[in-house]
Amino acid sequence: MKFIITLCVFIVAAVTTHLHAQTFSAEGLEFTVVSETEKTVSINRFLDDFKGGWTYTLPEKVAYQDAEYTVTEIGRLAFYKCRNITLLTIPNTITTIGYRAFEACTGLNGVTLSANIRTWGTGVFEGCTSLKYLTIPEGLTIIGQQAFNKCSGLQSVAIPGSLTEIGRGAFMDCTSLAVVTMGEGVRTIGSAAFSGCTSLVSINLPASITEIGSTAFEETAITKIAIPDNVTVLSGSLFRNCI
Repeated sequence: MKFIITLCVFIVAAVTTHLHAQTFSAEGLEFTVVSETEKTVSINRFLDDFKGGWTYTLPEKVAYQDAEYTVTEIGRLAFYKCRNITLLTIPNTITTIGYRAFEACTGLNGVTLSANIRTWGTGVFEGCTSLKYLTIPEGLTIIGQQAFNKCSGLQSVAIPGSLTEIGRGAFMDCTSLAVVTMGEGVRTIGSAAFSGCTSLVSINLPASITEIGSTAFEETAITKIAIPDNVTVLSGSLFRNCI
């Protein structure tokens, strides 16, 4: 009985703490404290007075109540349909980007990613139709599923050798994407990763690749491709409906 009571008290305390996660605003953004001990916060959303700018770097640190917090996360839908940013830099303090965090930011023209992103929500930059310039830094290891889906203005992508996985549908329906270079290190190309990239005529796959998911290159303009000898998983319909 004592164990049950103690356990109940622990659960109630945990739920109460979760429900009362501290939020505050600064620099036109709303933040939630992720860890008071480690002094880390997440960006919840942009506020009405958020100015953004032609070039905008998300803050690495933010001050609140005489303490300094490190910004480590971008929450789900945090910048959904934000049209106040043209060129965006995500600092290396950021390790997590939530579900559709920048979806439909139609004014977004260029993005420089954090090298330390380890957790991606689905569709982080989906529908950013003006996005043309994407900088993927050395050190980044994964691009999340549907991360750049329907970024129809994206023309080229250079993938560094540190990257090991391109997620499912990562560049799906990027209809202007014509040039993709991959560094030696990529091991997995997820299903539908480049599906619908109708301007993609050719792609050189590094010898490091071991797995290519189904429909990875369907509805592209690829007519010839060399599959590396190390590929052990080659799923179906890779080149279905290629133009």
